[in-house]
Amino acid sequence: ELVRAMDLFLLPSLTEGTSLALVGAMAAHVPPVASAVGGTPEVVKHGENGLLFESEDQAGLTAAIKQILDDPVKAREMGEAGRQVYLDHFTFDGMIESFRNIYREELA
Repeated sequence: ELVRAMDLFLLPSLTEGTSLALVGAMAAHVPPVASAVGGTPEVVKHGENGLLFESEDQAGLTAAIKQILDDPVKAREMGEAGRQVYLDHFTFDGMIESFRNIYREELA
């Protein structure tokens, strides 16, 4: 409930794998603002389901936060898109469907 009350989720990591906190925020429809390091750009597609900035770029971080806060409609759309990424790639059913698609492609 606390995560769902957030306007945005901020992940200003210098290094990162695939953050479970990031995935959890996306599951809760919260648009992320995250540094483009490690596995984060594989999860967050800039402008679609969140915003990315270069690590240690304070101006980029500030601009991304401002962009989310200044456009609540776009923020809501990114939150919904993030939720779909969670459903498609980070739930049991979503992962099983991904494996099925791989097998279908390989067997075709």
